[in-house]
Amino acid sequence: MKAKAVLLISLLALMCSFGARAYVYHNQTTKVTHFDYSGFTYTYTDANGVEQTARLTDEATSTEQIVALLKEVYVNRNIPGIHYGYDFNGMQSRKIDYNFCGHQGASATAGFPWQRPAAGEVFPNPDQDGMTMLLVTISDNWKVSYASTDPIEYISRCYTSARLMTNFTRVNDSNNPGYIMQVNDVNTNRFFFISKGKPRSSYTRPLYRLYEQISPVKGDDGQITNDFITEMRAGNPYLVYHDCSEMGTIGGAGTPHWFTISNNGENFNLSNLTIFIPDRRFEPQHDPEGVVKDNISGITYNGKRYFVDYGDSNDPDESKWHKDIMPKVLMYIVNLEAKATPSETDGYYDINLNWDTNFTFENLNVDVPQHFYVYILDGNNRVKLATVVDQPTTAREHTYSVEQTIDPQTFSYIVTAHPINYDNNGNMLLDDEGNPLITVSAESQVRTVTIPGRHSAFFIQAQEYRSRYEATGVNSQYNVYKNKMSIHPSSYDDYLSIKNDEHAYEVVRTDADGNRSVVAQVQFTFEPDTQVYNYTVTYNADSQVTDPVFDDEEPVTSGQLTGFDNSTVIVIDRFLASTKNNDHSDHYVYTFEQLSDDDEAELCSNSFTVPVFKTTNAVGGEEHTHEEVVADTDHSAKAIPSNTITFSALTDPTANLTEYDIFRADYQLKKLTKIGKAERTNNFDRYSLYSAGENGMINDFLGTVSVSDDNPNITLLDYNNKDYNQQSLYVPVITALYNGDASKPNTYGCDFKTMYYPQLELKITNQVKSDPFNGPTGMLMGYLTEMQLTPKIPNQNDMTAYYYRVWRVMEGDTQLDGESLLNDAEDLSAEYWATCYYPIKETFPQGNPLVNDIFVDYPFYGSKKYVTYIARLYATTLSPDEAPEMGTTTQSLPRRSPSASGKDYFIAEAKKRVFFDESIITAIDDVNVDDAEVADVTYYNVLGMPSKRPYTGMNIVETRYTNGMVKTAKVIR
Repeated sequence: MKAKAVLLISLLALMCSFGARAYVYHNQTTKVTHFDYSGFTYTYTDANGVEQTARLTDEATSTEQIVALLKEVYVNRNIPGIHYGYDFNGMQSRKIDYNFCGHQGASATAGFPWQRPAAGEVFPNPDQDGMTMLLVTISDNWKVSYASTDPIEYISRCYTSARLMTNFTRVNDSNNPGYIMQVNDVNTNRFFFISKGKPRSSYTRPLYRLYEQISPVKGDDGQITNDFITEMRAGNPYLVYHDCSEMGTIGGAGTPHWFTISNNGENFNLSNLTIFIPDRRFEPQHDPEGVVKDNISGITYNGKRYFVDYGDSNDPDESKWHKDIMPKVLMYIVNLEAKATPSETDGYYDINLNWDTNFTFENLNVDVPQHFYVYILDGNNRVKLATVVDQPTTAREHTYSVEQTIDPQTFSYIVTAHPINYDNNGNMLLDDEGNPLITVSAESQVRTVTIPGRHSAFFIQAQEYRSRYEATGVNSQYNVYKNKMSIHPSSYDDYLSIKNDEHAYEVVRTDADGNRSVVAQVQFTFEPDTQVYNYTVTYNADSQVTDPVFDDEEPVTSGQLTGFDNSTVIVIDRFLASTKNNDHSDHYVYTFEQLSDDDEAELCSNSFTVPVFKTTNAVGGEEHTHEEVVADTDHSAKAIPSNTITFSALTDPTANLTEYDIFRADYQLKKLTKIGKAERTNNFDRYSLYSAGENGMINDFLGTVSVSDDNPNITLLDYNNKDYNQQSLYVPVITALYNGDASKPNTYGCDFKTMYYPQLELKITNQVKSDPFNGPTGMLMGYLTEMQLTPKIPNQNDMTAYYYRVWRVMEGDTQLDGESLLNDAEDLSAEYWATCYYPIKETFPQGNPLVNDIFVDYPFYGSKKYVTYIARLYATTLSPDEAPEMGTTTQSLPRRSPSASGKDYFIAEAKKRVFFDESIITAIDDVNVDDAEVADVTYYNVLGMPSKRPYTGMNIVETRYTNGMVKTAKVIR
């Protein structure tokens, strides 16, 4: 603790001035509009006493680094901070006092770890007036009240990380100026914000008045952010209780006071996490005479309760609640819609793009000028749309024309949104290459349009395609599909041909193997002397699922169309497809075919393809090389088979893929348990990896991985597969969004892959102990354990037992070593009751080895009653002819058919505690031998090693008589 406190020695320590008079500043100051944090570094001493250097932009994860980062940000005058507090009328109310030490009346002698400064030293106010903000994540295990916790210990137990939010945009709205701050790749369940400089009086540890602390709720009133992730994903703002005096603590009611993403403890990866901080947010009343005290009020807004100090929230007049100056948290989102419609110019289609963001006045109470880049996707690459200027546009719509070709054309689009960065004079800031400076961003989902071929009688498109993997029906392993198509004549002549000929038509689905299925038959009739014709849809029962599986929408069976402009036919296709062997189609092609009087296809429309997303998957256990097996004398290698599941990730952004979930099926295929996921956000080819707890709840963040066409594979481990069978089955499940619509998720399954691995059963067959006896080191006892090792190896033709090791582990008050590898002990197996270690020393052992272990130690009384045995089986996929002996290395022997990786060995482990309690039969005791003759004498030393000659020092003498009786004695030689 002392070492940690040193890091904070000057954090609050350069000068304390209590009772200083506050002044009023009526002039606006020049605010920082752009700042580069990347050039700053700082040093700190880690937990091992080693001095480290870190960049200011690095995420701090240890207590020592977090404390040092907080100190550096605060005391370095070159880093911007809040200069002035503004009231809600926009008036500068007072200058922020950075030369502050603890609470009024508090000092180092009062138990706080802050040291008073040397004479003349002060904390300097920053040179630039601006906003420097950090995001602090909190441990899910933090449940300690601040009132009884030392500040340094508080940080150690509460904070898990702290990082700068280096991406910001200054908003110079004259009515509500402030800062937009953004951070990406936040992996947490609990967090809060802090910013340099604290305007209000608050003395709560551990930050006191160093940092403004931003909380969504007031914890001791029982409010929690149980809908945070839902609100964020919907693009809604979350109002916050400004400058909480108890951030990160438990209030009087024991309620969390931070941002909680999931009340179930599930971590999330948050990108585009954004907060708007208004300048004028500090005080409900103008107070030039002193420091403004906490003045907490509560409001209810949109059904949620918030705690603010921005005015009298008890006033029934909502205009006096000052919600406009409350900080607001949201995820920056841009929504894009794309449509293709026939142009007034024959042979052309108009592409209509419309987009908007959630940075609206309604959400933020501030006007945020934004500009946008529009991209068209070329394969996996994005190219700025040529019909839009190369510089970003401030427009929120764009239309251009595309000429029809013989074949259908598909185009996909993305729009990125960025608040415009201006300086204090209203000039746009530029980057080093002369382009508009971009600091905060949002990106739309991919939107796709299709233009029909020029000579097609009809064109067909999917208004919606949905798929659901039936995870509850593991045995059947199928996907349920719902594809909703719209069919429209491509010309007025085609419309007239339908109207006049009254032909029958078929909607046909063709899979990737060319297998055709008739979805439905459509029949047209027209009303004479009108532009109206009716149609009926008759579905093919052999190709359809009749029960609704996604919603309550009923299949369309009839309709009436009026005129060419209103001549769209709707057909809904619901069907099943097996995923059992991963040979299901990766796409389905729909066509609209006109039938002749003989029910033969006479005219076929252009086709439309509905994609099906697939992956290849493979599994593997925790495999080891021969060298690792030879070196595993301390059982440090991984014995539990942390099974690996490797799958290929889709790199096409038009798929709008969101995540891959990995499930493990139990042996009987009765249920699926989620063991992890790979989550993709914002169309990047980067995935965030997570593992799941034993209940399937996603929690631990494992890092990120980037994929490409050349390297598409992602690997996850089954960390929870501890109580395992010899067989585990795994399946990846893909989640994608139809046309980027978050309300329309698709899920796709894959085939199950089975993982096999060995197991080892350790059985204690007998336990024996002697009576206590006096030895050279005190009272001693002799102990015997008989154990049997039984390997359980799947696919005996593919894997065999190679080697065993057994360790004896002593705990508590003992004279023996804490851990002994019995393979290294002397084997005296020729004697009765002797040690018997030879079965665990053989390479490729036969049968089920029996092992006897004898030792002498202090008596096991009270809590010290047991010894732990650790047994390991090393199994290999190599044959005895290919595998080297245990005492040799693969480097000295030619390998006949090694695996590509050389990892041909699996390790299985079993543990048993042997309890030597009163119920064990004493078999090494003094007995009445009468007049029988001596048949054999054996001496045991304190390590339990037998001999026909006595040892120097303490011996247990075992005498066997001709009548079968045994007598033990304790002798010192």
